[in-house]
Amino acid sequence: MDKISYDASKDFLIHVGDLVAKGPDPIKVLTYMRKNRIRGVRGNHDEKVIEWRNWMVWAGTREGKRGDEGEAQDDGSWRSFIESMDWQYGADSGRLSSALSDVNRPFPKDWQWRSEHWKLARDMSKKDYEYLVSLPLALHIPSMHTVVVHAGLLGRDPRKEADAMDQPYTALFGSDGEEQSTMSRKEAELAIFTTIKQNREPYTLLEMRSVLKDGEVTKKSSKGTPWSDIWQQEEARCRGRGVWDETVEDEDDEQGQEHAGIKMVEDMEKRKKHEDLKKLPRLNCSPLTVVYGHAGEWGESWSGGESCAHKRTNFRLQTQLVEDWTLKSSVKAWTLVVFMVIN
Repeated sequence: MDKISYDASKDFLIHVGDLVAKGPDPIKVLTYMRKNRIRGVRGNHDEKVIEWRNWMVWAGTREGKRGDEGEAQDDGSWRSFIESMDWQYGADSGRLSSALSDVNRPFPKDWQWRSEHWKLARDMSKKDYEYLVSLPLALHIPSMHTVVVHAGLLGRDPRKEADAMDQPYTALFGSDGEEQSTMSRKEAELAIFTTIKQNREPYTLLEMRSVLKDGEVTKKSSKGTPWSDIWQQEEARCRGRGVWDETVEDEDDEQGQEHAGIKMVEDMEKRKKHEDLKKLPRLNCSPLTVVYGHAGEWGESWSGGESCAHKRTNFRLQTQLVEDWTLKSSVKAWTLVVFMVIN
């Protein structure tokens, strides 16, 4: 933070999630983000911690301590129940499961007691928990024509043909420069969420890495096509305002291609192309940039236009899917280079 001269009073720092379970002192990181009112999105590890905390509050809250509608209140009274269960049965998963079932307080079988997520859920403060819960699954910044998301976003429904008439961009914008829609650029960007069902599912935004041949998304990077390939291809079809520059400034540049002043590193030979881009018609849409951080093993990819679920349980808290965020032009905006930016 010191290297970029970050000043919380005038700079905006946007994070891409997974604030917890990713370093030596996640509670300290979480508290720092909260105290400095730093915005960002929820990651899949953040979600697991939230689920554990929700279960702890639910399991350890006495009936008399519940709200008017029977909901558990996080007043800290649940801690004694968790500590008691951990002290008596924490070392024996079988006895622990039986004891919790006896009092009708079981947790999902694929969860692990005393895991890192469990410990963070138990130890973080109520304020830090509330900050984590406040994070949306996606952050839309219209002024930068950018969406921030933890895992990824689909530019079209991969279960259908790429040029199907009910694909978002094809339905909204015509080919050969013929505009089919009068909606604003902001509305068109939000249509990516409203018209593609998978983009409204937490699994896609929190876990997705690739898309399988049948169009289903997966969190595995070793199977299917990276979702970013599909996104790049779809956005590159746009020939409206803000079109990306396709020229290569310097083929010998170790940073690779340069688009609109933002460099990217690409190793396309190692990635399968989901469709043949040349066969798809150009559209009169404007490109949208996605900033993400989940698939770090792909390395850093830089490109852009004008700027830079899984198993549901009763303990999953409903959250805002997309949050619109406006950056005031009078305020300097920073985006830390701890994520990847793709077309």
